Amino acid sequence: MARWAALILSTGLVLHMTSAADCRLEQAIVTAVPPATFRVVASYHCGSVTCWRRWLEVDGKRLGESAACEQESSDKIGVR
Repeated sequence: MARWAALILSTGLVLHMTSAADCRLEQAIVTAVPPATFRVVASYHCGSVTCWRRWLEVDGKRLGESAACEQESSDKIGVR
């Protein structure tokens, strides 16, 4: 359980440190697959832009990291 808490905390810190100053972590979903695999999906807001990141963490190493962002417009959301 302590490892999950540390992973969630580090996810928030990493996303905060690697994004622009006006970005904030909205949500991080961590799914554990015993014994040492975690799937992380995180979203954060940067002004009018919403971004998502996902990755697998296996034995402390990140694999398959990907990201996508959408920018809000006055009447619809456009994919960047």
